[in-house]
Amino acid sequence: MTSKTHDLFAFASLVTVAANYPPATLNVATLVTSSVGCIVGSLLPDIDQASNRLWDMLPAGHFLGRILKGLFLSHRTISHSILGVYLVNMILSWVLSVLFNVNYLDIQIIYYAIMIGYLPHLLLDSFTKKVFHFSFL
Repeated sequence: MTSKTHDLFAFASLVTVAANYPPATLNVATLVTSSVGCIVGSLLPDIDQASNRLWDMLPAGHFLGRILKGLFLSHRTISHSILGVYLVNMILSWVLSVLFNVNYLDIQIIYYAIMIGYLPHLLLDSFTKKVFHFSFL
C-alpha cells in the first residue's frame, strides 16, 4: 500500500466515524488538528521505514529515520502489532497532554482522530501479500 492509499482510507474512516458519532462541541482549531492528526496516524505504523513521509515532515527527519530504524526489528513488526497499538496509545496519551493546550483544543477528539488513522492502516496492510513479517535476523 502507498501512503496516499493509507491517507485516503484514514480520512474516509474519520469522516465516517464523525458522521455516525458527531462530537458535542467542535471548534475550528480542533477540527484542523484532528484532520492533520488522522493523516499522521495513518503514516505512524510505517515509522520503522526511513523512507516514511512522516520523516520528511521533520527537520533532519530522513537522518533520524535511518538512526531510529534500528529500534524496530524490521518492517511490519512492532508498529503493526497489538503491542504497537498499546505503545502508541500510551505515548499519545502523554504527548498530547504535553504538546497541546487543553483550553483551546479537545485532546480526546485529537487522540481518537490519530487512532482512527492508525488502526485502518493496520487493516489495509492485512490485505497485502506480506502480512506481519517477523524476523529476528
